[in-house]
Amino acid sequence: MNYPQAIEHAIALRLRVKNESDQERRQKLLELAQDWEVWADYCREKAAKGEVADPANIPAEDIEDI
Repeated sequence: MNYPQAIEHAIALRLRVKNESDQERRQKLLELAQDWEVWADYCREKAAKGEVADPANIPAEDIEDI
């Protein structure tokens, strides 16, 4: 996974928050989006060094996967 893919995933999660009425699910979506933003930064740092991001710590795809 690369930075653009990771940040797109974070943005998609944040957009879902706008349509979510359940406060608990909203919070989980926000937390997962933040995890993806951290992951995106990690991917960008690795790419800048010419390295590949280790997929072992990739965040969950969705809150149902947590």
